[in-house]
Amino acid sequence: MTVSEIIRDRRTIREFNDKKLSLDIITELLDTAVWAPYHGLPEPWRFLVFSDHGIDRLSDMIYQALSQTERKEYGDKLKKHLSTVPVAVVVVGKLDRNQKIMDEVSASVSALIQNFQLAAWEKEIGVVWKTQSYMHTPQISKSLELKSDEKLAGILLCGYFDKKPLKHSRNPAVSRTIFIKE
Repeated sequence: MTVSEIIRDRRTIREFNDKKLSLDIITELLDTAVWAPYHGLPEPWRFLVFSDHGIDRLSDMIYQALSQTERKEYGDKLKKHLSTVPVAVVVVGKLDRNQKIMDEVSASVSALIQNFQLAAWEKEIGVVWKTQSYMHTPQISKSLELKSDEKLAGILLCGYFDKKPLKHSRNPAVSRTIFIKE
């Protein structure tokens, strides 16, 4: 499969089967993902990988970070769903007071996450990149022991899957492109 084919074929996977996902494979995917472009701070990211009983620990952290309303609305459903996730990768990015650097870090961390998703797809591993409101709470930062110059960029829920979602159409790039020749 070519890179272009992987990019076009990749889907977000939300439901995983029971097949064990090894941490060696996760490490291999992260080693590929860190080749994301960045020309400023050296590698402005780190990772927390949760598996087995660690998933329960992460689930509890997330549940505690939810507001009372969110807990009532979907807290138990979220905990039940997380219990079916083989591996969760928490991606942490660096913060900076300089907006230009912060924008570069954000873009680079996003590229890293996309690299991870594409490398996982090549190995027939599904990923969903979660960016929920609880990620911006002081409670989750404290639970994950984030440093004062770090922020949670996303949680990647990973596992093998049985069913690939249908392909959604995309507008051709030319429909949103202005070509300037002079």
